[in-house]
Amino acid sequence: MIASEKLAYALDCSKRGWAVIPLHTIRNGKCTCGNPKCEAIGKHPRHDYGIIEHGIKDATTDETTIRRWWAKWPKANIGIATGRQSGIVVIDIDPRHGGDEIWRGLQQKYGKVETWQSLTGGGGTHLIFANPPDIEIGNATELGGYKGIDLRGNGGYIVGPGSSHRSGKNYEWELSSSPGDLPLAPMPAWLIKIYRNGTSPEPVVSHNPSWVTKALKGVDEGKRDDTCIKLAGYFRNLHPIDITTSILIDFAAKCRPPLTESTVKKCVNSAYSYANKKKPIPKIVEGLEPEHVKLICSSGWLRSYVDWASAYTDAPLVFHMATGLSLLATAMGNRYNTPAWGRPLYPNLWIVIVSPTGFFRKTTCIRLGMRVLKREMADAILPAEWSRERLVALLAEKPAGLFEWDEFSFALSIMDRDYNSGTRQMLTKLFDSADDHERVTGKGVSGNILNPAPNILGGSTIEWIRSRVKEGDLRGGFLSRFIFIPGIQKESEKDFSLAIRPDIEAELSAWLAKLSRHKDIIVDFSSVKTEIRDWVRKHEKGAESMSPDLIGFLARAETYLLKLSMVLAASENAQRINIDSEILERAILLLDFITQGSVNTFTDIVTSREAQQLDRLREIIKRESPTTQRICLQLSHMKSKTFNELLQTLVETGEVKLEFIRGVGGTQKIVKWQAD
Repeated sequence: MIASEKLAYALDCSKRGWAVIPLHTIRNGKCTCGNPKCEAIGKHPRHDYGIIEHGIKDATTDETTIRRWWAKWPKANIGIATGRQSGIVVIDIDPRHGGDEIWRGLQQKYGKVETWQSLTGGGGTHLIFANPPDIEIGNATELGGYKGIDLRGNGGYIVGPGSSHRSGKNYEWELSSSPGDLPLAPMPAWLIKIYRNGTSPEPVVSHNPSWVTKALKGVDEGKRDDTCIKLAGYFRNLHPIDITTSILIDFAAKCRPPLTESTVKKCVNSAYSYANKKKPIPKIVEGLEPEHVKLICSSGWLRSYVDWASAYTDAPLVFHMATGLSLLATAMGNRYNTPAWGRPLYPNLWIVIVSPTGFFRKTTCIRLGMRVLKREMADAILPAEWSRERLVALLAEKPAGLFEWDEFSFALSIMDRDYNSGTRQMLTKLFDSADDHERVTGKGVSGNILNPAPNILGGSTIEWIRSRVKEGDLRGGFLSRFIFIPGIQKESEKDFSLAIRPDIEAELSAWLAKLSRHKDIIVDFSSVKTEIRDWVRKHEKGAESMSPDLIGFLARAETYLLKLSMVLAASENAQRINIDSEILERAILLLDFITQGSVNTFTDIVTSREAQQLDRLREIIKRESPTTQRICLQLSHMKSKTFNELLQTLVETGEVKLEFIRGVGGTQKIVKWQAD
């Protein structure tokens, strides 16, 4: 297909209101991204600093921009954003996995669907529907458990008609089902139901905490209002307001006796009204897709490790990537550094892999990694349990070892013990400090910790973390030095009886040992300083509306960009490390995901704490009403600013009314409970 035709296809899409973006294309059977092992040939967005930096989020309908893009890349494939961005959702049918047969069966069961169809160059089909106006549709692999049928909605994209396929064929409209042949059909109600049953937080889904699953079955009179408020607070961090309302109306019908719809809407409006005041950064990234993980781990040791480890478990690929990064950082220790802010910066990483449930094989991933590390570097693994005196002695002897905890909440419980008071603060100072540190414990035990670069690798679920996080852990900087890596999508089931290949394990271990034998390797960032500065300036803007509890995760992003770049580069070359644009681009992709994952992990905790304060204020006003604002403030034991924000929320939702009464001593604010 000639270049001018691709521009014409892109402009045709934009005229329909579909946001487009240039993708890489095919050259001599290979992807123009230059990665010889690319597994998304001609299917992933181009990246160019100052032009396209955020993948599909940069897709546009602006004709001038589209013409400028295709003037720069005239043979670029056409990516079409799906979901709200373009007003369409797409069913992707892959006949290689039986998707065509399954789709025919679904139509026989629910009725034939006629809508626009695009034929992919690989024999598949894209069925395009109008995006439902009243529900948020996301992305789903194996929609409803049906292999060969994927869904593309918010945050997703498809390769559009007019694009080239590695087979030599083109993506093109199906002759009898193109936009000129029939109208665009709405997404069928039965298809929406399959999507919601497979992804919505209803009782059949196991990804909710046990208290949510139990509550959604309905509660008795006397508990209905409080439970509805708590559920609204929980779901506001997961869904738009209309989805939460729908879920809670279903909950209300199951209560004994049923709760009214007006009460449900009042609870939901209250929860979302307060949440909107804080305006945390949006949850742009829910989870790295497997193709993104493979792009980050496109070559070198890290790619070999992910391929090896993923053969034995259905854990998310991102967990294997995180474990591999931790092993590399441990092997590099304090023997690699880059000059930063007047001191050496080491590549040590504090990583916690986080899953929604206990069935994501976190422990299996970590233990596979420890198996590789122990083979030739067993002495790098530090004891998992210690007293503060023992910790000082350990780090004085091995300042760059690895603390490994299958369950991270166990580590937090160790630090909470009375005799370990102050260990969080000590580790926080040691994390990114290259100075010599002499530590003296309460019992007079001292140790000189030279060039500290400790690594941490742990696993947890969000509920276990929530049970151990203390009030000052986020603002104090301890937890904000961690990178929390969420796993959303498990891989396909693996043969549990498959024997581990010792030859590959030995090769992986030997590379780590090779890294550990080098000394004083200086990592050179000189060729990418401009790109780093530009990225940092844009990244800092995201902190403007952040909650003070969460801003620490963004504040250390530049430090982690340097660290991750060093580790990714060491995966390619053990001795001479120069950071180029390709390595930096992979590090940025990873860091954007990590930062959002860390913020999302703790947004639930922060908003949960705020929701508890709001509930407490409700109870006080209910009990004391009518009373003065001053008495409510005294009984709440809150800071004035927090109290006033919460009180205003209750006023805006109609639960509380304020009246002003003039008296001898001046004007008083009277607080009255209105909700009942």
